[in-house]
Amino acid sequence: MNGTIYKFERDMLRGESIHVQKKRDHTWFKKHWHNYFEIIYYKNCVGECKLNGESYPVRGECLFLLTPKDFHEILTEEVVGSHSVILSFVEQAVDGHVLDALTAGP
Repeated sequence: MNGTIYKFERDMLRGESIHVQKKRDHTWFKKHWHNYFEIIYYKNCVGECKLNGESYPVRGECLFLLTPKDFHEILTEEVVGSHSVILSFVEQAVDGHVLDALTAGP
């Protein structure tokens, strides 16, 4: 994979403020960013999520929160019975207190 960062061309939201998508087997998203939030849940997956230059393992069950500020790249292997659920949403779809909690630092 090269180091190119691009704005995600496909609009996962499809004109809506919230969108949910379930993917089976494996995922591969080159390094990109977008102007909406994503919460991605992985089950029975094996792979890697590169988030702002840091590498995080995708193993078994895990959850990632991606903000519009995050550059990310995700690759999971084909594993029988694995899947992911991607919840994409714009800031306006979430109450301000919830958004503050999601984006608060440690």
